[in-house]
Parts: sequence; structure tokens; C-alpha cells
Amino acid sequence: IMGCAMRANETVTFCRLKQGLILFPGCDYAGHVTVADIGIPDTALPLKDASRFMLEPGDLPQLLPKRMSRSHKGLYGRLLSVSGSASMPGAAVLSGRSAYKMGTGLVDIAVPEAAKTVLQTSLPEAVTTPYQPGEVQWIAEKAGMATAVLAGPGLGTESYVEAMLDELLTNTPARIPMVLDADALNMAARRPSLAKKIAQRGHTIVTPHMGEAARLLGVPVRKVMERPIEAAKEIAAAYQSVVVLKDAMTLVCEPGGLLFFNSTGNNGMSTAGSGDVLAGMIAGLCAEGMEVFPAAYTGVYLHGAAGDLAKEEKGLYGMVASDIVNHIHLEKIQERIAKPL
Repeated sequence: IMGCAMRANETVTFCRLKQGLILFPGCDYAGHVTVADIGIPDTALPLKDASRFMLEPGDLPQLLPKRMSRSHKGLYGRLLSVSGSASMPGAAVLSGRSAYKMGTGLVDIAVPEAAKTVLQTSLPEAVTTPYQPGEVQWIAEKAGMATAVLAGPGLGTESYVEAMLDELLTNTPARIPMVLDADALNMAARRPSLAKKIAQRGHTIVTPHMGEAARLLGVPVRKVMERPIEAAKEIAAAYQSVVVLKDAMTLVCEPGGLLFFNSTGNNGMSTAGSGDVLAGMIAGLCAEGMEVFPAAYTGVYLHGAAGDLAKEEKGLYGMVASDIVNHIHLEKIQERIAKPL
């Protein structure tokens, strides 16, 4: 908002969407936005060289991993998820189930022994790798078998977590995509040695919300909220990772500066566990063979779309993270998302 602005019911903009109409607080003033074609060709240099984009429904069939007629679970990846704790076992369940709902062939979830029963009861499809806090000898073998790794949801920040993350970063081959969420990011913000290893490995996605992003950058949350594009770019550059900066308008940025704006989702998704669902969805796509940047922005788009479908059944006030998981149905999302949500 530059000075004073009118709160409009309808805004008509020409040629392309403008970022001020989709980022806060501008989008609150824009109302319903219509993009009008006034004859500017796609070959015009500012459009041809554009580095900021949004997905459209027609993009999904080309992006999603293909399913084979003669098929088995080994074709669709093996995800190692290091998540959950005695006090937050549900994070491991939500992220693991979300990965399965994206089509991942096998999800191996490493949890503390104290969380094993909850996981096995709630998600019998998962392979369970229980460990005692402080044990790390299992990591090298499990990381070597995976086609993608997820770490962080519900992990906690106890002292043993740092050693476990260090071992995971050391023993996961650089070619294997890694998604770092929640407490993995909180630990990296406190431990420069972990942050350095993240930046060195490549093929990594970090998924901070505004508070976690502020801790990664060492700045107040207010500064991140006021300048989300700059914050996303700074984290991407500092950690040499794809960044999913979670907000009402989630941004996905890669170290080279390409930027994705999300167009799906609603405020009913502002509920505990929603981020765990997103982390599992993105990690599942990585496990199935997608490159990290497309996996990140496709996962964000589908996560919001599943939330939009959940809103129709549960409403904004009644939605919980499990409702989002239950509406991860990729065929229905593709069918429904072609219509206004």
C-alpha cells in the first residue's frame, strides 16, 4: 500500500497479475481480481524472461509423477521420515500419511521408542524404525536406502536431536533430496555447523513459517512479514536450498531467484499439523523422483487445493489437519481445481 488505497470489490489489471495484488496487505484491498488481455504478446521480453509465476490447473498433468500399468511399490520411491517425538507423535503420522497419499511407494518413519505404538496404531502402512534418544547407528543404513529424506516435523529440540540431524546430513548422499521442516530448522538456526552442512549439500528444501524464517535470518518476525520476497530470497541464498516460506500467500524460491506464488488454500488451514501435512506431501513427491523446486511448488499448490476441498465439507472453523490429509485425492483435485474453488 503506497500511502492510501481504496478497498475495492473488483480490480481489473492488464496482461498479467501484479504481485501487489496477491501479497498482503494489497490483496485485502484488491477484492476479486480480473486479468484483462489488452493484446500484449507473450513474446514481449519482460514476459518472456519473467522469473515469477503461478501454477494453473492445466499444469498438473505434466508435473505429477506418472503411474505405470505394470506397477509395484519400488517404482514410486522410499521416503525416510525422521519425525515425531514422545510429546508430538502425531506429526510423524500426519506427514507419513500425506506422503503415502501423494503416491509414495514406501514410507519408513524413524521415531523415538516412546512414540512407536501411536505410529503403528495410527499408520499401519508405515515401516517403523524405533530408536532410543541418542542412538544414531541406524541412520547411515536407512539414509542410504531412501530416495528422499524428511526431517523435522514434531522432532523437538532436545540435545540428542542435534547429533541425529548432524548424522543425517553427513550420511545422506547429496543426490538424495532432503526436506527440512519445523524443529530441524529451529535447530539449524541455533547451530551454525548444521546450517553450513545444509548449504553445502544441495538438493534440499526448507519449509519455514514466518517465525522459523525470522530465526533462520536472525531478524524480527515483523521484518519477514513486511518483506516476504526478500526474506525468501535471502534464505534460499544463505542455505543454497529451495525455500517454502509459509504464509497466507506461500512463496517458493530457489537459490537462482525463480519465485512461485501460490493461488490455493484458505484460512481454515491455519491449524496445528497443517505444516506437517505439507512437508509430507513435498517429501513424497521428491521420493517419487521429482526435482526439488517442482516438488516444492507442486506440493504447495496441491496442499492448498486439498484444503480448499476440505473447506467445502468441514468449513473454515471446523477444519483440522487430518481433514486436509483426507482430501489429498489427486484425481479429484485435478477434476475440481479446473473449476473456481
